[in-house]
Amino acid sequence: MNDTLYISICFSDGGLRLFRNTVRSLNTPPYVKFYIHKERALLAISPDVKKTLITHKTPKNVYDEYGKMVVYSKKFCDVLYREMNWDKSKLYRVPGKMMKKENAAYFDLEKAEILKQR
Repeated sequence: MNDTLYISICFSDGGLRLFRNTVRSLNTPPYVKFYIHKERALLAISPDVKKTLITHKTPKNVYDEYGKMVVYSKKFCDVLYREMNWDKSKLYRVPGKMMKKENAAYFDLEKAEILKQR
């Protein structure tokens, strides 16, 4: 079984798309929050149970046929693209792993793959 998780990041719409297996690995929490570790080029996503200024709601239909989890934050995407020196006309998919001990998913931004141009 492949334990790799994914998130895709698009500058043009400011969207961070969490793949379903990523949400499932976090035990489908009511909310998630994002962290950036600039020195190690990591993006972390952790579950949360309450709404705050830095959490994002997990949609109830995330596992439906057309369900998805996309967090829109143009500013957050701008920070990622600038820090990683990514081409803003491109969409990136970033692989990650679930770290059970920390109860968070970690994505290595240096391993991002270009999916297509926008």
